[in-house]
Amino acid sequence: MGTFSAPSLAPLRHPLFLAIWSAYLLSSIGTQVQSVGAAWTMTMLTDSPGKISLITTATALPMLLFAVPSGAIGDMFDRRRVLIVAQIIMLTAASILALCTLAGWTTPLLLISCTFIIGCGFALNAPSWQAMVRELVAPAEVPAAIAINSVAFNVGRIGGPAIGGIIVGTLGAGTAFVVNSISYVALVVVLLRWRRTAAPQLLPREPFISAIGSGLRYARHSHVVRRILWRDVIFGISSAGVLALLPLISLQRMGGGPFGYGLLLSALGIGSIVGGLAATPIRIAIGAPAMVRLAMAVSVLATALLAFAQQPWICWIGVFGAGWSTIVLLSTFSAAIQLSIPNWVMGRVLSLHQMALFGGLAAGSVLWGQVAARLSVELAIAGSALVGLLLLLLSLRLPISLTPSAQLDSVPPIERDPGLSNDEHELPLTVAIHYRIRTEDVPRFLAAMEQSRNLRRRDGAEQWNLLHASDDPSLWIEQFRNGSWASHVRYRSRRTREYEQLHADLLNMHQGPDRPRAHYFTQPRILRTERPVHADTFGELTL
Repeated sequence: MGTFSAPSLAPLRHPLFLAIWSAYLLSSIGTQVQSVGAAWTMTMLTDSPGKISLITTATALPMLLFAVPSGAIGDMFDRRRVLIVAQIIMLTAASILALCTLAGWTTPLLLISCTFIIGCGFALNAPSWQAMVRELVAPAEVPAAIAINSVAFNVGRIGGPAIGGIIVGTLGAGTAFVVNSISYVALVVVLLRWRRTAAPQLLPREPFISAIGSGLRYARHSHVVRRILWRDVIFGISSAGVLALLPLISLQRMGGGPFGYGLLLSALGIGSIVGGLAATPIRIAIGAPAMVRLAMAVSVLATALLAFAQQPWICWIGVFGAGWSTIVLLSTFSAAIQLSIPNWVMGRVLSLHQMALFGGLAAGSVLWGQVAARLSVELAIAGSALVGLLLLLLSLRLPISLTPSAQLDSVPPIERDPGLSNDEHELPLTVAIHYRIRTEDVPRFLAAMEQSRNLRRRDGAEQWNLLHASDDPSLWIEQFRNGSWASHVRYRSRRTREYEQLHADLLNMHQGPDRPRAHYFTQPRILRTERPVHADTFGELTL
């Protein structure tokens, strides 16, 4: 165990995390070997630039199309099984491609289709893999574990193309596809041997479309998630300047050959690995907020350096700094999300995190490409540095916390059924809560209602409203709606400790003779009128 005593390597002390991480490292190398083989095979099959570029499209498109649905699947089902299914999908597609290539049957359509299916498997895999990190290590080790995962990816990004080039050059692209197929087997075996204890399923599984809506609703009403998603978008736009224009930087300042481009790619990968290993010690030394500001400052300086430097060695340093800061920031953003949201929505929010980043990268690539085409490469990269400066200023005003939240996953007892009929179970359910508030307490009450609205909407309420009786100034009625009784019970199961303080504040302000009481109303589909359902049987309200 002493081998992994450094803070950056502490997650590797957990045998299960070490086994999965090692298998993931092999899979990352195999993925890069596959990319080299696919690109080379397509150039051998056709000289059409449009078809050749579709390989990249087939790789990236599934993440944009299926990231959020994949996150919902990861939250609805056992994540270990989701990961196994994802690996089998990629293994099957890679094996078919390998066999067809070795037999000489590969066509452009088959190559693009298999690449797309592998991308779909990766899209299914990504949210569950990220969400599962919190189960494998202690909460305090989550940031280091995420950084270590990025190291595995970047080792594959550096070593994989070199290995792939050797394999394709000596043994052919079919062998490269075989290597990728084998790389999935190790991870499947590790996952099959893991006897994960899944949480008991006390409620019916949430419908798929509803689960996606719940994830989007949570992100919309969580200020922590919103802040990080905006950072993802802004950083994606900023970092796209270097990533998208790296070939042109190589062409103009590194001699224009593949050797110069390879040097810049190595700088990016080495910087990423160093950043992944250095993030934890730096965070321990100066704290997460200061580390984010440092990484953003390095990113801005590195990008500005690339905008105007002409010497190859200075360009190499600039790209190294860009790789270092990218991994430090992205691993910090991901850790901040994982440490601030409950497990029931983890996969969906992490998928939105990925989409925001990929969306920013895509938008930034188009933007800086157009600026470079119309003005100059130097101005495009300088513009991306200015966007990075905006994120640096944002980090000064709104710091990120990596302190594990003590309010997560506080699951209350399931509320008892109030005696609804079978038909009423499926009807929309409105909850109305009556409060008596003194005039002098109204500002404080309205502030509490603002918090209540965000919490209830975040955790599943489809609608929320606050009413004030014009003929009774002390009477206030809070209303929120769920799609059915099952949806309401599922919403109640998502309460966190944030509700406890809110409940205490509201009880302190309430002036009625009894505690606030909840009244339940159904809305029949035919009559479209609301009626109370056994309102007197519910007892005192538990918010």
